[in-house]
Amino acid sequence: MNTTIVDHWLVFSYNPDEIMPIICGFGHELKEKNVVKCSSIISCKMASFYILQKKMEFKNKYIEIYLTFTLAESDPDRHHFNFKRGVLYIDGKKKCDVIDYKSYNSLQIENFCYDDISVISVPGDVFC
Repeated sequence: MNTTIVDHWLVFSYNPDEIMPIICGFGHELKEKNVVKCSSIISCKMASFYILQKKMEFKNKYIEIYLTFTLAESDPDRHHFNFKRGVLYIDGKKKCDVIDYKSYNSLQIENFCYDDISVISVPGDVFC
């Protein structure tokens, strides 16, 4: 298994006005204050699924996220994986479910454009 750690941008979405854009455009209302640099590693990989682990410091808290991706049944020959579920841990104590996850090659968020960025949707501001 490849244990390469990859650093990239991540933005948290927890306001009902914020959406994950289908096409990288404007109007998604994602906030610069919720952008953070994180590191990712594949922690488990099987033929039909894999688990991605993300670690970061955000709002003076240690965040760990585990995301599960499953092989798309509609196209098993292309090995396309879809987000299935996710769990976010705050300081190793507080836990919440990840509602949705998307990755983008590039995404404009307020005044800046971020390359290689992911968006994680959680139920409200769980970082308080």
